[in-house]
Amino acid sequence: MALQGDNSQVSAVDFADLLRRLDNDRDLMRELFVLFRQELPGLENSLQEAALRENMEGIQTTGHRLKGMLSSLSAKRAASAASRLEELGDTGDKTGLQDALLAFQREIVILLAELDAGAEKATP
Repeated sequence: MALQGDNSQVSAVDFADLLRRLDNDRDLMRELFVLFRQELPGLENSLQEAALRENMEGIQTTGHRLKGMLSSLSAKRAASAASRLEELGDTGDKTGLQDALLAFQREIVILLAELDAGAEKATP
């Protein structure tokens, strides 16, 4: 499920939604950000390894894990990019894989910058 059109104006993280789902627990939100940052490098490595080997099952599995993790952070754009990777892995379609990987990486860079800025704002 790829996003349509220009999403540069759409926030990478819906902080209001995330805080609502966390009962406005800003400490828990910060902990989730820390856990995400700890897990992300391993998942990115798995994704790159799977892509290098054209292991579409690995792309599907890692894309699925990333989609779930990103969705739980209300990171809708990055979750959508991960969902696209999951979809490609599921169908075995290698033709759009490199573009999908680049799109995912762009969203992660934007997400990480926004998480840093949001975490600073969320600090009491």
